[in-house]
Amino acid sequence: TLTQKFLGETGEISVMLDASSMAEGQKAGLALMGKGNRLLGIKVVDGKKILFIEEADGSSAFEESYKGKTVKLRVTYDFTKECCQFSYSVAGRSYKEIGGTFLTLYTNWKGARPALFSYNTLKDGGVAVFDDFNYTFE
Repeated sequence: TLTQKFLGETGEISVMLDASSMAEGQKAGLALMGKGNRLLGIKVVDGKKILFIEEADGSSAFEESYKGKTVKLRVTYDFTKECCQFSYSVAGRSYKEIGGTFLTLYTNWKGARPALFSYNTLKDGGVAVFDDFNYTFE
């Protein structure tokens, strides 16, 4: 997991994820970490890729079969309105909002943090390639 402090009161973070070499049991993507983590990404289950959002308690907020090799993941945030929103794009042009708005709660002295993650719940192995990371804020 690679994290960064939030910058500004409003902003957008996007990253391209190449999931073509991910292994069974692997999860990879964009997360918001704080008092509870919320994940947006791709996971491999029974040999199939699934686009997912995972809630802080580990439950699923969204799951959809995904057949592509790459996906652009994005989170927009507006702390003046206390909301964040995940979205994704297949071609990197237009984004589809998923999972509804939510608030990432600060915790400890570090505060909430956006993050890139990749891990395997079953075994070692699998590759997730992140590219075209963009972070804009005001």
